[in-house]
Amino acid sequence: MSGEMYHLVPAGPNSSAPPCPADGTGPVAELDRQFAQLQLPVIVLLLFVCIFGTVGNLLVITVSVHRRRKSSATVFILALAGVDLLISAVAVPMRVFSYFRYSYR
Repeated sequence: MSGEMYHLVPAGPNSSAPPCPADGTGPVAELDRQFAQLQLPVIVLLLFVCIFGTVGNLLVITVSVHRRRKSSATVFILALAGVDLLISAVAVPMRVFSYFRYSYR
């Protein structure tokens, strides 16, 4: 590290934090890389949950809608599949995106 030049980004006027390099080097960037490597299995698992959850819930909704006899249990399962579809198609991808956008800066 000695002898290397960094372009430093100054901290805010009310901050006591030291400036950090803006070119993706330095201790903060290293923490970001370590965090990304630690979260990779979680990201892969969440992507599988998102894909299979969305497809599975769409199948359940399709079958439930096309049933001739609708009982209260069918309506209940349809409601559960609809809510689970929203979670697996919206909330899970947002969580995966938040792992990609996480930074110590």
